[in-house]
Amino acid sequence: MNLHSLRLFYETARYQSVTVAAETLRISQPAVTAQIKKLERELGVTLLIPLGRGIKLTDIGQEIYGYAQDLFAVEMKILKRVEDQQREQNAVIRLAGNYVSTRYLLPEWQKAYQEQDPTSSFEIATLSSKEGLKELETGKVDLMLAGDFKSFSAKLERFKVFVGEFVFLIETDHYLTKGSVVLSDLSEIPFIGRDAGSYTKSWLEELYSQEKLTMPFFKVRVNHPLEALDAVEGGQGVYVCQRKLAEEALKQGKVAELNIDEIEREQTIYMYWHTTNPLSIASQRFKEYMWQLEK
Repeated sequence: MNLHSLRLFYETARYQSVTVAAETLRISQPAVTAQIKKLERELGVTLLIPLGRGIKLTDIGQEIYGYAQDLFAVEMKILKRVEDQQREQNAVIRLAGNYVSTRYLLPEWQKAYQEQDPTSSFEIATLSSKEGLKELETGKVDLMLAGDFKSFSAKLERFKVFVGEFVFLIETDHYLTKGSVVLSDLSEIPFIGRDAGSYTKSWLEELYSQEKLTMPFFKVRVNHPLEALDAVEGGQGVYVCQRKLAEEALKQGKVAELNIDEIEREQTIYMYWHTTNPLSIASQRFKEYMWQLEK
């Protein structure tokens, strides 16, 4: 049986369209149709019939499509394993995390780990939590550092690697820095925000929901946490971030921390991995190292 013809049939069945299959594979529609006809002649069965602008699988076509799915899934596993083997030879640890994780937490762990495994190297992607989760689920990274997703795929596992806290920052001479405040005191003050996929934004939404308050108005949007700190210093609003990020600015007196009563500000950072995407040997070793640190 011609596997090329089977692949074209598989892609056509997958998209329920010769046109879409041809566009995806970047070959002509007549070429796709010809190969499927060739496969039908070879097998002696009709696999699909036209249906409007698309196609419909016959009963035997549906059954063969299922077998083809299994076959090409095995092919993908083989290719992934070969790719992993090549990556393992270079001892690459592919990891994603948000800015605080990759800038303030990971360097210390990375340095200590590489002292005991000098041949290892890291591929680090600094992404929002939402983007990092997508990279993890698609197998583009092996590990991810992120906060506590309230709901996530059962195919993900995790363990705790760091516990910090969120801080509310404002310019140093603001009147609210004089004493304790409650969350509702900030209702008339603009906030400084980043992308919608950030874990901090999700945490803030949950906090305001629990307090039965309307989310603050984000007057300023920035692309980088350091830009947000500059905006706070310039008096443009309140910025919520991980304390690690704000430590230096607070120490230098560039920004002030709001003393907000009766809210839980703890932030736990976890290491996540996908149970159905095999980790490279290097990533597995680093994960085990981090697990031992936590214990």
